[in-house]
Amino acid sequence: MQRFRTCLACTALLVSGGASAYTSPPFPRLAVNWTSNQDYTSPAIQSQLAHGDAAIILTWPGWGSGTGGIEPALKSIKAINPNVLMLEYIKDNETYGQ
Repeated sequence: MQRFRTCLACTALLVSGGASAYTSPPFPRLAVNWTSNQDYTSPAIQSQLAHGDAAIILTWPGWGSGTGGIEPALKSIKAINPNVLMLEYIKDNETYGQ
C-alpha cells in the first residue's frame, strides 16, 4: 500500500509540474491599459499592446461582431510578444440586444 501511495504521489507531481509552464517576468512589470480606441485589428495598436508584460483591453457584449471577433487580434499580439498576459475588461453593464 505504501508503494502504491508513493507511486501515486510521484505521478501527481510529474503531471502537475508540466502544467505550470508560466514563469513570471522580472520586476518592474509593465502593463498597457488600452481602453480608448478599440481597433485591436490595427497593427500599430497591436504593437503597442505587445510592448508590456500585461495588456488590458476593453470589450463589451457584441464587440467585434463585424471584425471577426477578438481572437485574430489576440493571436497577432501573441505573435509579436508570446509572453504578454492579455486581460480583458468587459463592460457588462451595457447589454447587447436587450
